[in-house]
Amino acid sequence: MLGMMEKTHLRRRAIDAVTMFLVSALSLLLLIYIGLGEAQRTYYQFHVDKVVAQARTIQNAMESYLQAGLPLKQFVGFSTLAEPIVESDPSIDAMSVFDQSGRRIFVNGQNPIGRLLGRAGESGNPDQSYEIFQSDLHYQVVLPLRNKFEIVGQLAVTVPKDIVAKSLESSFQPLLIAAIVLSLAFTVFTTIIGPRMSGWRSSWLHIAYAVTFLAMSVMVVSTLVSLYSEGAQAKTKALANSLGERVNDIFEFNLHINDIEGLDRAFAEYRHLNPDISAVGLLLNGKVLIHTNPQVVGQHWINDGHTFEYFVDLVPKGNLTRIQLAVVLPVGVVYRQVFRSVKNFTALFVASAFLAGLFLQVAGVANRKRRSEFS
Repeated sequence: MLGMMEKTHLRRRAIDAVTMFLVSALSLLLLIYIGLGEAQRTYYQFHVDKVVAQARTIQNAMESYLQAGLPLKQFVGFSTLAEPIVESDPSIDAMSVFDQSGRRIFVNGQNPIGRLLGRAGESGNPDQSYEIFQSDLHYQVVLPLRNKFEIVGQLAVTVPKDIVAKSLESSFQPLLIAAIVLSLAFTVFTTIIGPRMSGWRSSWLHIAYAVTFLAMSVMVVSTLVSLYSEGAQAKTKALANSLGERVNDIFEFNLHINDIEGLDRAFAEYRHLNPDISAVGLLLNGKVLIHTNPQVVGQHWINDGHTFEYFVDLVPKGNLTRIQLAVVLPVGVVYRQVFRSVKNFTALFVASAFLAGLFLQVAGVANRKRRSEFS
């Protein structure tokens, strides 16, 4: 009789453990799933914004040519404009120009494809300044090319879809491991420590569950903040790299910086096209040669602590003369974008917390019913 009671007790403990593990795991996986869904939507838009920012530098140059009344097919210099972007950004497969009939006129890249026709969502494009088309493997960000009177062509940037998926996968995989570890810890607590707390078991059960859910929430939010911060800065990093590729030609041809005119105007135009950027400068051994703020020319470069700075080396490392391109992004721009994106996750987080609480209540009712049956 005693052996039968012991077996019944062990069986009940095992069922309780499995139930609590499943409840905890389902709750945490639901939270990860909601975070991943929000990240897919938001991080994708950050990536699109980066691609659009780079494409607009080419769009602006080509439209200046077209508005002079010259034909699109006679534009000279597309490769010069597109190659630095394609070379510096591995997420871009190709940049192409199509006429209004869909015929490709110019292309630069390793994996060019034709114009895609399937429309994709454009929630982050309120002014309709670009369109997004997609296939199973790629999406294309398409910007119009206008002369004084009409649209005469399109600039298309082709990007593989798995670029965003790979970034999210590498960020969220550790969360799955964390969810399993936290679920196991919660199960051990509720099946081994909990029963020893007699009358306090119910209260400690809810507290342990809340702590487990809160720990997972902190990890998910930290992952989202890290992703969004990276996404908010990616556009400026890409712009710095593509601009660095262009300026680098000066030094590859052994030209002296003083022999080149118009770099200050080029930097100013670059900043005008990308208003998030607060400054662009060229440094020689840490000293400012050219800057969008003429007052700092001749001074040593100083970080005021309120900006993110991206430096591109324009001469090989180890060279006695160090020449760098610097692009500056205010910290506030990144923080605002990250806060706005994480805030959108709040309502979903609250909903998942309510569902998690419901899971625990259902599990508690099932356990009480089972105990009454065993007794």
